[in-house]
Amino acid sequence: GFTTAANFGYALQMSRDGNVLAVGAPNDPAGVATGTGSCTVFVRSLLNTGNNYSWTQQMYIVATSAANATTMPLNIVTGSAGVYTTIAAIGITSLANFGADIALDDRGDTLIVGGNLDNTNAGAIWLFRRIQLATTSTTFYKPIFKYSATDAGLSATAKFGFWGNCSGAGDEIIMGATDHNAGSGAIGAIVRMKQN
Repeated sequence: GFTTAANFGYALQMSRDGNVLAVGAPNDPAGVATGTGSCTVFVRSLLNTGNNYSWTQQMYIVATSAANATTMPLNIVTGSAGVYTTIAAIGITSLANFGADIALDDRGDTLIVGGNLDNTNAGAIWLFRRIQLATTSTTFYKPIFKYSATDAGLSATAKFGFWGNCSGAGDEIIMGATDHNAGSGAIGAIVRMKQN
């Protein structure tokens, strides 16, 4: 469960096919400190009887100090109810506001999470791709990279990672930086990615 001040639902996005829902809680302590933030992913599945659907929690994405995907362990942990896994995102500072904005592609295979207060209000976005474990049918969101305000050529207090979107195929990302250049604002990044 979340703390009373986690701000769960502050940002949310549903895939176009209606089968994936990602919800941000930017004030969630996430095992680190209040204001670190988290993102929870739910998936919809058809029940065996009738045309009824069920929503289950699939992922709880929390903070880690790991610098990049190559050094970051997956840290997949079975939840208390055995229905979801926990995974660590990449290089989040203690007050990142991770989950302040969420974007999903049409099928929910690409997940973008913004943390507009990361690195003392500079901000950043994190990209995750949904993959399937080779040995089981379990799917999870693998952290691919962190893209910071510095990477985007923005000011040190740009608050990059607030209000954005990605294309239907998930290969183009755009994210706002509301406080760039003393509040003038900017479009923080348009990223073209090769899909694996």
